Amino acid sequence: HRFALHLVLPVPRTDPPVLDLSLSHDAGGDVCEALLLPVLRIDLRPLHSVIAPRRSATLRVYRPGAAAPSAELPYTF
Repeated sequence: HRFALHLVLPVPRTDPPVLDLSLSHDAGGDVCEALLLPVLRIDLRPLHSVIAPRRSATLRVYRPGAAAPSAELPYTF
């Protein structure tokens, strides 16, 4: 299984920034019937240039196909 986090564009001009991030999942043909709770680690450093010159933002994470965010997280670097 491969997971990726995608920045939803355009990024609104808010202060502090609020970034909408969409999580995608490629099962590679697996029917995903097993109940697994993987820990995902995703490098967020590419977001720094979007947030700059600020050093923090709110991240809203959407699961695949979700209309509302699954999580809203403060992010500081």
